[in-house]
Amino acid sequence: MRNLYGRLAMAMTLGGATAWGAAMATVGDTFAFPLHNYNMTVTAPADQDVIGVIMVQAFSIFALDAAAPIQAPTMWDYVPPTGPGAEDLFFFSTDSSANITKDTSLSGFLFATPNDFKPFKVDLVLINGDLVEVTATSPEPSTSWVAAAAIAGALAYRRYKRTA
Repeated sequence: MRNLYGRLAMAMTLGGATAWGAAMATVGDTFAFPLHNYNMTVTAPADQDVIGVIMVQAFSIFALDAAAPIQAPTMWDYVPPTGPGAEDLFFFSTDSSANITKDTSLSGFLFATPNDFKPFKVDLVLINGDLVEVTATSPEPSTSWVAAAAIAGALAYRRYKRTA
């Protein structure tokens, strides 16, 4: 199972924050049939460090559970969802030096699922104990739409070549 996590990490795209000062979560996707390999990047707000990240309803949205390929950044750990009634995926810092410091971002919150991406809620646990709710978004188009557009384009080109 450890090799699967390593391969998953190597297959990930590295996302980056697009704006500083606001708490946010962005998700990059690398599709390798039959799984979408997601890499979430979290940006801390300008005034507080982040010590935990909670993917709200990860079980129902992405079918994540204890058997799913999930990986945390270095010096972070996670508690997977266990099913209905315990649907959230919890990531937490294991050392204060690994906290996401004010106005910075951290990638490497990895998970794989056959489900297509759709925006989801993320609760950021701040060092003072407060929660900040953000919506995780994807800065790029969903892989399935890109694949569909490529196939449609290839078919249109083939049809064009037959009539020419």
